[in-house]
Amino acid sequence: MTRAPRAARPARAGSPTQAASLTQAAFVAVLSLLVLSSNALADPPASGAVRDKVAVFESYTLLQVALAGLLDGINPCAMSVAVFLVSFMTHTGRERHEIFRAGMAYAGAVFLAYLGITLGLFETLLQLSWYRAINTVVSWSSAALAFTIGFLTLRDLRLYRATGSGKATLVRLPDSFQVRIHELARRRLGGARLISGAFVLGFGVSFFEFVCSGQTVFPTLALILKEPALPADALRWRAAGYLVLYNLAFIGPLLLVFLAAYTGIASQRLARWAKAHFELSKLLLGVLFLWFGLVLVLLSLKDLQAWR
Repeated sequence: MTRAPRAARPARAGSPTQAASLTQAAFVAVLSLLVLSSNALADPPASGAVRDKVAVFESYTLLQVALAGLLDGINPCAMSVAVFLVSFMTHTGRERHEIFRAGMAYAGAVFLAYLGITLGLFETLLQLSWYRAINTVVSWSSAALAFTIGFLTLRDLRLYRATGSGKATLVRLPDSFQVRIHELARRRLGGARLISGAFVLGFGVSFFEFVCSGQTVFPTLALILKEPALPADALRWRAAGYLVLYNLAFIGPLLLVFLAAYTGIASQRLARWAKAHFELSKLLLGVLFLWFGLVLVLLSLKDLQAWR
């Protein structure tokens, strides 16, 4: 009696087949983004006005800033903290409505803290950008930073697929910071004043978390500084609008985590979801950094041509 041929086994997590597929997907995504950025940043037709170039740049900048904030929000650094907070409040006997209200207060504080940090950094870079040499250094340094973090993030992805653990990854929240955040959460969320405690916690966590999730901010600020034909005051107002959008997009995933907890989804399920999507978030963040690097290089080259 002849045996039926065995069905091919699906590639296990971390196998060379799946790693190659992810690498190919990342390569195709980066190549596509390079083509898009080349088209978006190309000189407008000779008959076009300068405002046409500004309008094209604005539309792409708006999209990139919103996407950067959203992907920064699904960064494993930010998501793991949100899931821990839900888990901690659940295990201390908090009701779902209490968890939701505390989550809103926490997310609101994170938004205000990140907005203050990003506006302060932008103003610093704006003041430095009036010096041509410093402006050039900031542009090329931001591009180099974006490329470095992009490649390190994709390296972390391959390492995670090989080991199944995020401990060996480089682009992550340091263990000492995680311990400090957990201590802050226990102190602020364990008392009677839950809402005010969550609000204060949001500010405290933001400064620790910025070490990991704030890496997306610098290329984003460098991109905003490239806005063409805008005086300083107009650029400040434009940047404020962009940074409000960035930070609203950043807290979007946090709000969804607390909303999910409110609807009855258990913290263990949220933790499993975050772990299951760790690879995807790393891939998207890696591609985002490489994209920013490419765009900043193209813009810096255009600046060099304009100065000659």
